Amino acid sequence: MEDFITVQKRTKDEWNIGYTLEGNISSNNLVVMVHGGGYDRDENGFYPCIENGTVKRDENGKAIFIKKPYGNYQRLSYELQANDIDTAILRIDLRNHGKSLVNGKMDERDTSFVRFANDLDGVIKQIKSKYGYQNIHIVGTCAGALTTIYYIANKKDKEDIKSLTLISPLSPNALCTTNPNHGFNYKKNMLLLNGKIKQFTKMHGMFEGIKTIREARNNMNIYEKLNNGIPICYIASPTDRIIPYDISLDIINKLSNYDNFKPIILYDKEIRGNADHCFYDPQSSDRLLMVCTEFLSEQITKNKSYRLVI
Repeated sequence: MEDFITVQKRTKDEWNIGYTLEGNISSNNLVVMVHGGGYDRDENGFYPCIENGTVKRDENGKAIFIKKPYGNYQRLSYELQANDIDTAILRIDLRNHGKSLVNGKMDERDTSFVRFANDLDGVIKQIKSKYGYQNIHIVGTCAGALTTIYYIANKKDKEDIKSLTLISPLSPNALCTTNPNHGFNYKKNMLLLNGKIKQFTKMHGMFEGIKTIREARNNMNIYEKLNNGIPICYIASPTDRIIPYDISLDIINKLSNYDNFKPIILYDKEIRGNADHCFYDPQSSDRLLMVCTEFLSEQITKNKSYRLVI
């Protein structure tokens, strides 16, 4: 079932969020999937084209990338349903992505993850109110993972949140880095901070600017707010091109003493996709699918409860 929810009504942030609700809609459980920046509710990204064990390049020497014909979230949703895991599945389009537009237009203000998190809060509240879900499990990838973290960090009542799955999570540290060793993130920030560009808009639907950097600086310790007993599966790779591994390691070290924290480092020299971001290539996607399905199945089974049918 596809539909729209209007969030942050009658404010300057009001927006229409498109979503798909599928699986066992009458379940007590709900898995919410929040995609990464530049994509949509299917979460299908790009991965490098490999020929004879090496990355294929064009005449200018640039790596050739292929868009995945199906998304990680499409596959994860199908896997949960195929394994008869008792849950409804909500896949949303973040504002400016997929079908989450207003009158066909985009919100071209600097990207705010607080704004994204408030959108997520509005969607979950309305879906819960309509269907009565009591056990919420959230999966977030990259920008979707950071959106999830902002949502959880500022949520007063967390009793209904039963687990978080964070895949290649973006972090405030990466968004405002001034470390030359952080490659892409450093170059982007220097262009913004030096006034050479007003916004960075390479990823469709994301408009990163000075306000985005300022928000990140004010939330450098947001991961520390996750010390609340919620089971967390944190999935990262040392060869991720977008998320510097030293930032991922720092976050893992900060969360390692928390109860219910499960770090997963996906790395295999034979899997070329792990050299990119978000595990999009077929081999990496298979491993990611297995990790996410096992974690969600474990958490949903642990919190299994039944509705009283009269």
